[in-house]
Amino acid sequence: MPVEGQTSNTYQITSVDASINGAAFYCFVQNVAGNTQSSVCTVTALSKPVLTQDVSTTSQTLTEGDTIALTAGATGAAGIQWYYKKGDEAPKPVDGATTAEQPERFAGKRVLIIDDIVTTGATLAECSRTLLQAGASDVVYAAFAAPRIQD
Repeated sequence: MPVEGQTSNTYQITSVDASINGAAFYCFVQNVAGNTQSSVCTVTALSKPVLTQDVSTTSQTLTEGDTIALTAGATGAAGIQWYYKKGDEAPKPVDGATTAEQPERFAGKRVLIIDDIVTTGATLAECSRTLLQAGASDVVYAAFAAPRIQD
């Protein structure tokens, strides 16, 4: 079905929402000599996760040896990652505290992680480990900024 009013060589969708999830787009061109069609681009529109339960404990005073259980819940999350932050330090992922909520979504797939800034690489390493444990065949990543590597 043609997209109404779209006749230029670029079709831009602003403010993508779930209504186009699974839609296949392609360009159909024709002239008096015939017609042809581009490859199909199938769109997967993902929704951001929603926190359904905030951290159950906001502040605690503990004695060495005590146990604390922190609980949070979300819908639409592919996984959960806990972070640790102390003072002015950058947040660090808690080793082993990452889970893939729906591992079947990653089984046999090549996964691309896009991060805004890489500082230590710990978050990417933890996410990669979790995705590979969930069955991903390969994990690659891209970042918009990273520390300069000295020669």
